[in-house]
Amino acid sequence: MKISLTDEQKRIIKRTVALAKSYKPKQNKIYTTVSIEQGGGFETFWDGKMVEISIHSGVKDIDYSIYYDLIYDILSDNEDDFLEPFYKFDESWGTIESCFNFDTNTFTFQYGINYYDSNLSEQGGVLKKSISEELVNAKNSSTDIQGNIFTMRFDGGGDSGYIEDNGENELGDEVSLPSAFTDIGYEVLKNKYGGWEMNEGSSGHITLDFSNPTNVKYNIEIYLNEVEEKGGDYDFDIKIDL
Repeated sequence: MKISLTDEQKRIIKRTVALAKSYKPKQNKIYTTVSIEQGGGFETFWDGKMVEISIHSGVKDIDYSIYYDLIYDILSDNEDDFLEPFYKFDESWGTIESCFNFDTNTFTFQYGINYYDSNLSEQGGVLKKSISEELVNAKNSSTDIQGNIFTMRFDGGGDSGYIEDNGENELGDEVSLPSAFTDIGYEVLKNKYGGWEMNEGSSGHITLDFSNPTNVKYNIEIYLNEVEEKGGDYDFDIKIDL
């Protein structure tokens, strides 16, 4: 990939190099990191407009935000090229790090991608006799609830997970669920998957089986999102004619 810089942008790079050299860096390289927000788009890195060099005592921020803004503009002006690795994952986010080697006047770039990977988990069991009796009474008191097997759907995320008021019977017909059904649904989710309502994108269903009315069985199938990470180098460098 090639880019064209204005004379003013070239002067910014030269001034940044001069500032970096004044600290006698361990490596003749300047680093900056720009954040990629979830779903695409550039934003300032969460630690601020850091322009860093490596010195013998560690990493030094040379406090020159105008250079950071220049890198931000380069990335933004070539958005499709820099976001291409992120497009491979739905709703991904992460960072892009630039490195300017002022021995060779060359930019190289690395990306760090975070994304959700959904995994299926399943747990089940038998409810206590007292709870089974409560559910059987609620079932028998409802003219809408017929059969032995009922499925409740739920969704999590955003601190406000919920179980839908309507479910399905064993024939696949939609039925209005008694509050006792959803109450026990929330309880078993809390016990088996604490925090499910805060897991972005979690979803699934709970099945209640009344085949044995004195010991009602339940089964939970839930998709939980876990954050995965992927990093790599871009397959292009940018040589600058200063």
